[in-house]
Amino acid sequence: KHSLEASVTICIKKKTPLYETIQQLQQILAHNNESYKQFMKEYLIVSHFVTIDDYQLLHESPLIKGLYISVSRAKGDKCPRCWQWEENNNDQHLCNRCFKLVN
Repeated sequence: KHSLEASVTICIKKKTPLYETIQQLQQILAHNNESYKQFMKEYLIVSHFVTIDDYQLLHESPLIKGLYISVSRAKGDKCPRCWQWEENNNDQHLCNRCFKLVN
């Protein structure tokens, strides 16, 4: 298995130190015109990263207070160029980013 086969879903409870830290990170990234979602995908080396508000269906982290997480297999096709998994409609099975680069 490879980490790029993963889809990570998280929920961070408000009014926790982690929530405040993530808020600061998002502000820094926004100031630099960077996406939090894209940053986390690259940092975690996964194909999908999603944040949700309802933590009921996620697993509580035993190590980090206020973090709820779920990891599942990423949906879609594996891009033969960068190995990201993404649902796409092109015949080459390229992710959107690679498709734009080669066409």
